[in-house]
Amino acid sequence: MEISPARQQLIGVTWGRADTRRLDLALRVPGKVEVDETQVADVTLRYPAFVEKLYVSRTGESVRQGEPLLVLYSPELMAAEQDYLVAKRGGETSLVGAAEERLRLWGVSGEQLRVRERRDRRHPKAIAMTREHAQRRRAHRAG
Repeated sequence: MEISPARQQLIGVTWGRADTRRLDLALRVPGKVEVDETQVADVTLRYPAFVEKLYVSRTGESVRQGEPLLVLYSPELMAAEQDYLVAKRGGETSLVGAAEERLRLWGVSGEQLRVRERRDRRHPKAIAMTREHAQRRRAHRAG
């Protein structure tokens, strides 16, 4: 292919010696920013509850491990916990097992049960949900 000298001048063709040097070039290209879905957790409850207090103020806010996400109030969960604590105090092993299993099916961990046992006298009406609870639920759904 040949281009006349007049055409070369018109389109700005230049000639030079090839050498190695830094190229400073700014590019503007369209792009799309998306959330890393492996870092997102859906918190889905297994029992009816009300959010009593929310510790995060916006979607996507970062939460460190151990920090609470929210505090829930659930009359059904509190009743099940009371059943568990009464059965435990009464020494009814079959009732303790059934109440414990009911709470575990609702996602209450063994650690949370132990905390509830220690706080039996001043039984709080709400339960805090942390980042770890959300991660456990996500892992459970994936497995």
